[in-house]
Amino acid sequence: MLLLTAWRFPEALGVGIEAQEQSADLARRSIAWNGVESRCRVRCADLREPASLSREGACDLVTATPPYLALGSAHSSTRPQWAGCHLEQRGGVEDFTEAAARLLAPQGWFVTCAASAQVERVAHGAARAGLTVVRRMDVVPREGKDVLFSIWAMRPIEHAGPFQIDRALVVRDRPGRWTPEFRALRTSMGLPA
Repeated sequence: MLLLTAWRFPEALGVGIEAQEQSADLARRSIAWNGVESRCRVRCADLREPASLSREGACDLVTATPPYLALGSAHSSTRPQWAGCHLEQRGGVEDFTEAAARLLAPQGWFVTCAASAQVERVAHGAARAGLTVVRRMDVVPREGKDVLFSIWAMRPIEHAGPFQIDRALVVRDRPGRWTPEFRALRTSMGLPA
């Protein structure tokens, strides 16, 4: 997400927080390969630990992609780096929302994703963190399939606007080709069509 955000907002400075050292090293190499070391950096830390973020200032935008499989609900990957990305070993969407709220500037935005079945958890986590959900977009992996996950945008309660549900993003059509909407999204993010 750090590189996508940096590409989309070329004037922005970004900090990535990654709990796994192997993933943090990979992210640092990607930043160097993409030539954005002057405005992006990665720290190996746990987003949930306030002390690990004490030297970061207030952020206008915080993003997170927390795992959304509860411990015990699925088999853990035999690849240690993947296990923490899929299973809630370091907390779920509620914990990531609370951590993000601590980092937000007064009029900042928190954007995250969560499994389609986690609507109540997202709402509970936002309320607990003093945030309000103002926008949601459902993502459908392929035409005719159910929603897989949703993207949620939140703001501090005092700066929240009316709630809006965007049109669902369908990634692939029935034959399996990327939809025009998904291609347009990729293009807007600076990715090849």
